[in-house]
Amino acid sequence: MKIDFLQLYQALLLDLNKVLEEKLSEKETAELCFRCCVAHWNALGDRVKKEGFGSDAEEIHFFRNTKHFFTGQIEYFIQRYHALQFLPSSAEGRREFWEGEMARVDKFFDTYRDFFSYYHSRRTDLDERYFLLRNSDGSNLAHAAVYDLDQETATSHDWLLTNMVAYEKYKRYVEGELRKG
Repeated sequence: MKIDFLQLYQALLLDLNKVLEEKLSEKETAELCFRCCVAHWNALGDRVKKEGFGSDAEEIHFFRNTKHFFTGQIEYFIQRYHALQFLPSSAEGRREFWEGEMARVDKFFDTYRDFFSYYHSRRTDLDERYFLLRNSDGSNLAHAAVYDLDQETATSHDWLLTNMVAYEKYKRYVEGELRKG
């Protein structure tokens, strides 16, 4: 497969920046960013399905090192939009809400601590199990978002990397909201 992922990711970031420069409400911005990310991911997913992978190493590289930069953006804007939909109007309610969001994010990272330790240590001994389509056991379906249900573009563990990217970014957002008071 000869896809320039960096070029596609840069195009995604350019399109996101265009949306972020518009004078929209925070909810409208989150929604448009979500749609932009989904469009870019769908285009990339279609190419992956059409062109396939030339080797196991190429497939592992895609699911371990590339996909989550696209899908993580989608998930981040889902989390952000969800928060804006359910954010209480009172200052006390908002603080409790953001503290609950922080606890939820921390729980996610704690629950999957072993996997993230594996990933960040740059170990590769389990990559074939985690990041090859043929070894997917379907366990990702219980956690898969609607944009990531296609089993031709999802492995059993890449959803964790999607959420890692999203929650790392969302955590920074929540921390900023907590600082606002």
